This record gives sequence, C-alpha cells and structure tokens, in this order.
Amino acid sequence: MGALKQRQVAPGVPQVDGIDWEIVEFVVRWAPFGGPDPEEALPRFGMTSEQLSARCAHIVARVGRFESRLDGHRRALLGRARQFLESGGTDIATLDPMARPGRWVARRGVWHWQ
Repeated sequence: MGALKQRQVAPGVPQVDGIDWEIVEFVVRWAPFGGPDPEEALPRFGMTSEQLSARCAHIVARVGRFESRLDGHRRALLGRARQFLESGGTDIATLDPMARPGRWVARRGVWHWQ
C-alpha cells in the first residue's frame, strides 16, 4: 500500500492530498441539497456527514489563507465550500443557481441559468 499522493497546489501553499480535494468537491456537490448525504458520506469517506463537514471546514481554513495563489477552479471551489459552511449547511438558496431570478439560456447546445 502506498501513501496518499500529495500535490503542491502552488508555491507556498500547504500540500493538500487528493482525498482533501475530493472531500471539498463532495461537500460542494451536496450543498444544494443541504449538505452531504449520510448514506453517501459514510461508505465513501468512512465519516459521518457531520465529520465530513468538519473536515471540509479544516481544509478550507488551512488552504484558504493562500487562496490568492490557487488556480481559478480551486479558488472557486473553496469559495463555494466556505459559503456553504458559513451558512451552517442550510442556506442552499445562495448555492443553487435556480434559486436566483433568471431564465434558462442555451449556448452552444448547453443550457445555462442566467
């Protein structure tokens, strides 16, 4: 068994292993539904949804200090995770694009909410 692969995200940013980014992405994906589903979190990460959210908060706090050094995708991911965590995991309207006023628009064959 090998050690988890760690990757330097940017110079001066703490190393974050792949599972940490998976946790942040998982929490953000479940944010529109009120947070991670316990039935998904436990088998996938071996943690309850509460433990997973706490781990996500730790990751965001650790890496967030260096946010300006991250690439755009990771910066946006951290921003959405921070928004969800600060809402207490219940403010789904700010994370759900359709909760904002707008309309569906097709661009290049893909529907977007504007």
